[in-house]
Amino acid sequence: MRNYQKIYLIIFGFLLSIILLLNFISDEFDWNIFDFIVLIIMMIFTAALFEIATRTAKTKKNQKILFILITIIFLLIWAELGVGIFDSPFAGD
Repeated sequence: MRNYQKIYLIIFGFLLSIILLLNFISDEFDWNIFDFIVLIIMMIFTAALFEIATRTAKTKKNQKILFILITIIFLLIWAELGVGIFDSPFAGD
C-alpha cells in the first residue's frame, strides 16, 4: 500500500468516526445506515479519483489543482445531500 493510500484511509476513517460519534451524542445529528453507505461510496469514488489524478497529472501543480477540484466537488455533493444548498431533486432536508 502506498503512502498516500494510507493517508486516504486515515482521513476517511477519521471522518467516519467523527460522524458516527456525533450520531451517538447529538440529537440534531441523525444518520441512518443508508447515509453511512452513501458517504462510504462517495469516499471510495473520491479516493479512486485521487488515484487517477495522481497517475495522470504531469506535474505536482496540476496534481494539486485536481485534488482541490475533486475535494470541492465532494464537499458540494455532500452538502447538497445533507442540506440541499442547490435545491436539486436529491437534496436533503
